[in-house]
Amino acid sequence: RASSGSEASDMEAARRGLQNDPRVIEASDAAMTQRYLLEEIKPMPVSEEAVRARYEGIVASLGEHEFKARLIAVSDEAQARDLLEQVKSGKADFAQLAARHSLLPSRERGGELDWVSFKTPAREGQTQSLPLPVAEAIAALSPGMVVAQPLAWQGRHYLIRLDESRPTQIPAYDQVRDPLRRALEARELEKSTAELVTRLLAKAR
Repeated sequence: RASSGSEASDMEAARRGLQNDPRVIEASDAAMTQRYLLEEIKPMPVSEEAVRARYEGIVASLGEHEFKARLIAVSDEAQARDLLEQVKSGKADFAQLAARHSLLPSRERGGELDWVSFKTPAREGQTQSLPLPVAEAIAALSPGMVVAQPLAWQGRHYLIRLDESRPTQIPAYDQVRDPLRRALEARELEKSTAELVTRLLAKAR
């Protein structure tokens, strides 16, 4: 009965000429494209060994301590110095200033970053995506301290406060296996998609 009802609906839609409606054509094209992508994009499966290797690589990159810090980044040095003075004098709260002035996405959380751990002394490319000067400054602070001067890096001026520091907490493999697998699968999907786009562009030329 459901099939008959669907067929009747299709016939009525065709009688009204809806198959020529631009929205119907657009939806059909989108469905066809989606079907094509599903058939052509074939990412490599992620093995348990790959997930385990990723976990062990992350663990090996961690330092003895992890840090919870807040950042403010602005483009003007004078503004950075003014904000720092407001924090040091107690006229304004660091998190409130971050929410109002910071150029970083973390402004939505008052400048708060996730817990981060890296080996010290910090080295380029081994700071969990933090700029090296920022990581060095974080590692040099004690909890509750703010940098003495704004930190200049690539056209921005950073204010940094360390909220907490603790021995690095390493989750058990079973706790993070599924998120790691999903991350690796997303990476493989992105890689497979890029390869398809490259092939299509080559054919287009």
